[in-house]
Amino acid sequence: ARSRMHFSEYAALGEGYIRVAVESEDVEEARSWLKRIEDVYPDYHALGDLRQVVAWLAARNDAGGIGKKRRFLGGLVK
Repeated sequence: ARSRMHFSEYAALGEGYIRVAVESEDVEEARSWLKRIEDVYPDYHALGDLRQVVAWLAARNDAGGIGKKRRFLGGLVK
């Protein structure tokens, strides 16, 4: 059995955690996982989308918009 996770698996797992954080409107958790992915796998294919979504969530939070639910699907906010 493997004792370690491949960096690409870790990044994909982190992306999932970011999606959960966005759905639960947890800006700090989303930022934390984004930083982890950036540190471990800076070439991860979805980093651009994840940065946009985390920035959107942070701006929405700063503007007092948290509480107005939107859906985060497939790397895009709808």
